[in-house]
Amino acid sequence: QKEAAYLINKFENAVEIGSLLRIDKIQEGLLLDFIHDCGEDGHIQMEGLGIREIQRRLGKLVKIASILTDRYHVMVTNPPYLNKPDRKLKDYIFKNYADYKGDLFSVFIYNNLRMCQRGGYSAYMSPFVWMFIRTHEGLRKHIIKSKSIVCLIQMEYSAFGEATVPLCTFVLQNSRAKGKGKYIKLTDFTGGMEVQRKKTLEAIKNPRVDYYYEVHQDTFERLPGMPIAYWANDSVIEAFLRGQPAGSLIEPKVGLQTGDNDRFLRLWHEVDVNKISFSSDSIESSIVSEAKWFPYNKGGRRRQWYGNYDYVVNWEKDGYEIRNFVDNNGKRRSALRNSKYYFKESITWSLVTSGGFSIRYREAGSIHDVSGMSAFTDDRQRLLYMLGLMGSKVSGHIFKMLNPTINLQVGNFSDFPVLFAHEERVVNLVLDNIRIAKEEWNSYEEAWGFREHPFLTHRKSGHIEDSFKAWKRVVGDRIERLKANEEELNRIFIERYGLEGELSPCLSEENITLRDADMGRDVRSFISYAVGCMFGRYSLDYKGLAFAGGEWDDRRYISFKPTRDNVLLITDRDYHIEDITHRFIEFVKVTFGEDSLEENLRFIARGLGLKGTPREVIREYFLKGFYRDHVKAYQKRPVYWLCDSGRQNGFKALIYIHRYDENLAETLRTKYLHRMMGNYRSTVEDLKEFMDKNKEPERAVQANRDIKKISAQIQECLDFDDKLEELAQMKIPMDLDHGVKENYNRIQMDAKGNNLGILARIN
Repeated sequence: QKEAAYLINKFENAVEIGSLLRIDKIQEGLLLDFIHDCGEDGHIQMEGLGIREIQRRLGKLVKIASILTDRYHVMVTNPPYLNKPDRKLKDYIFKNYADYKGDLFSVFIYNNLRMCQRGGYSAYMSPFVWMFIRTHEGLRKHIIKSKSIVCLIQMEYSAFGEATVPLCTFVLQNSRAKGKGKYIKLTDFTGGMEVQRKKTLEAIKNPRVDYYYEVHQDTFERLPGMPIAYWANDSVIEAFLRGQPAGSLIEPKVGLQTGDNDRFLRLWHEVDVNKISFSSDSIESSIVSEAKWFPYNKGGRRRQWYGNYDYVVNWEKDGYEIRNFVDNNGKRRSALRNSKYYFKESITWSLVTSGGFSIRYREAGSIHDVSGMSAFTDDRQRLLYMLGLMGSKVSGHIFKMLNPTINLQVGNFSDFPVLFAHEERVVNLVLDNIRIAKEEWNSYEEAWGFREHPFLTHRKSGHIEDSFKAWKRVVGDRIERLKANEEELNRIFIERYGLEGELSPCLSEENITLRDADMGRDVRSFISYAVGCMFGRYSLDYKGLAFAGGEWDDRRYISFKPTRDNVLLITDRDYHIEDITHRFIEFVKVTFGEDSLEENLRFIARGLGLKGTPREVIREYFLKGFYRDHVKAYQKRPVYWLCDSGRQNGFKALIYIHRYDENLAETLRTKYLHRMMGNYRSTVEDLKEFMDKNKEPERAVQANRDIKKISAQIQECLDFDDKLEELAQMKIPMDLDHGVKENYNRIQMDAKGNNLGILARIN
């Protein structure tokens, strides 16, 4: 009776817990006899059930308990993958499988080994993260110290199309054997499971292939965290034994977690630049600056040596809003980790490294977050040496042993074994790399260190093509210099770590994270710079940002005057008015001279790759391509906004957000929209007059088509006029601190909260 009650209690939540249920060995025969001998006056009761049903159910529990407590010679399974179980299962796992709680598959692997006879085998297919990441270190230690990995196949990251996880398949023996385990590494073979199958059979047939390994698992105990890095050679193992852990030389730290990035982060170009402090080097100096926004290291795309200066964070008054950001229950949503390192110079890498590991120097002045992982030290020489080592091929090779998943954690960085060699030379190479990468980063207007467009910096004559060729040479020299430096660093560290047989110091240009010169892209960026000068964001008489908030200063604009009204018209044909195409042609004339104007326009048209005369091509680009490129370049947070009446292209005009005022809708309507409608009506009259005088059928047909099109544009403009009139009466203000996304919607909203759609979509 006592054992029956024990079973009933144990199986209370069996539906949620399943085969993970831990049960003591029971006396199956005696328990079954007891159950069948119970009568109506027996001691076992279940409310609402008759004795026969009670006996049947208890008998079933006994059989399940017997299955769960038996020991098996062989177990084969594809365990469930789940890292967020429901509450009951989660509590049970924490209580009974605490060391293996990272994921349900880890718990199942451990539990299945418990159900296996000593010397028996268990075989699995599971995610391969258990082999490397710290979450599953407990499982690795359990297997390495007391079990045997008989064989393991690690598949290519996305080989198994039916699953969204990278997989491995392996066989474990429930005892510690003395022989070597057999491993097949298929991670370099793309093309799906058929390719994986063929490569596996090839390795079985010919163990001399370079992706087949035989390793004593004692080797794994010599690596920090015991990763199943079966391909690690003796020299790397030796480096772990002799080298110093990176975490003992430099301090890797995660940083700020705002709790709501949409609320507290902005791309730097969204806000008033005068409210940003780019030079605070401590919390104290950030307070003294009285700035609201400060550079924020959020990680970002793969970039080596320098770059990814994109974001700013609201850290006004020592982060008052973030520090006091709480949920409805008063619990703080933000996490201010390692704040004493805020604003310090560092080396930094991104949490997600799907494009390969890359690491950069980060100047003093930024707050780092959990995705822009950073390492700090007061010893600048050591910081730069570590950057050189981590920027070499050796780092990627070893990090793949510690954690080949796409998320390289602070702990993996700390475990890296550091060996020293040619320290002064390494530091000098790193300083040169930082200088080169910084120059390249600041050559594009998306950087806050941008000064002027390269076509002007490298202007040697009145021909833009000559400027492009000079720029191309500069870019090529940068790439070659950086490539040579990186290859020298590779040679130094490959030799130091004894990896000559496994790694080559050579790099292809695709490995260099500098942008090459590209005629199409560079022509488009020149056009973008010209538009910036038309708005006064840039000036031909002032290096860098001439205006991005604050007080307007006419004295900065002598050579080329910006638009007075903060409006640039975009038209689909030449109406002999000052539209953006006319202004751009004037800009080219001012910057490169009138004598070479036509040749320069032809070069620009070739770069744009559209059909027609140069002026037609440029007009077409402004009409259909410019805004798309601008939105992309500014990461869907554009500083120039496109007022757009609709598909007929009746009215298009750009405005600059840093010059926005509450009267802009009225200005757009009365000074520009109404003028365009007048131009359309005059054109229609001219076309009708032409049709009356010209009897050529083909020309008359074309004129009639033009009249129909322009008539549709007039109607579209009339509808647009109604919308602008309503918004003009509201005089909607803009607060740049709220960012592009909120303001973009705000200035289009009528009094009832409906979006009138006066701006082109950006998402």
